[in-house]
Amino acid sequence: MKDTPSDWLALAGLQLSPYATLIVTLGIMLLLLALLHGVLHYGVLRMLRGRMRNDRFLFIKLVGHSSLFRYAAMLVQGLALGLLTRLWVPPGSVHEGLLGFSRIWMLVYTILAFFAFLDIVLDWCFRKQVAVQFPLKGIVQSLKIIASIAGVIFIVSVLIGQSPVILISGLGAMTAVLMLIFKDPILGLVAGIQLSANNMLSIGDWLEMPKYNADGPLLISG
Repeated sequence: MKDTPSDWLALAGLQLSPYATLIVTLGIMLLLLALLHGVLHYGVLRMLRGRMRNDRFLFIKLVGHSSLFRYAAMLVQGLALGLLTRLWVPPGSVHEGLLGFSRIWMLVYTILAFFAFLDIVLDWCFRKQVAVQFPLKGIVQSLKIIASIAGVIFIVSVLIGQSPVILISGLGAMTAVLMLIFKDPILGLVAGIQLSANNMLSIGDWLEMPKYNADGPLLISG
């Protein structure tokens, strides 16, 4: 069974140079990826969003109005690019370049999908008044920062062709710098968790903060 575009060309009696064959292969891959993009974004996603936005469950409605599925579809396209590259593109610089691009593509959209999921959970918690005594925004922002740093490490490892373990082992000196940069958000998050865990503040408690011209009852939390 003939599995690659070069095999199809040979079967059709077309004798092309390796460079021309590569161009044809890349063109077929581009057409297939464009077709996949159209099916996912203008077919599957449109149908799913239409159904989910009218669902009676709030969480499913929020998913339907979010960008989660769009990022997931882009992730699928990155997977398809990597698969087609492994199957059809001969070993060489183009092969390695496309594989690296597909890995970075998948990393970026995995992180974006994770961010979208966190935003959905946060919105659902606020609308349902679930765990509002906890600093949910601070926790979500911290998770996003951690995911972003991890994503940058993996992307750099793909670009330089080294294991991410090597990069992580060399971040010891940068840890102190990062702690200094994000000192205030970290202190705020820790303080919020301590207040929530010890139940030190409740809605209705009277607060006086002359520095911020605040003097009145606590109306919201989180």
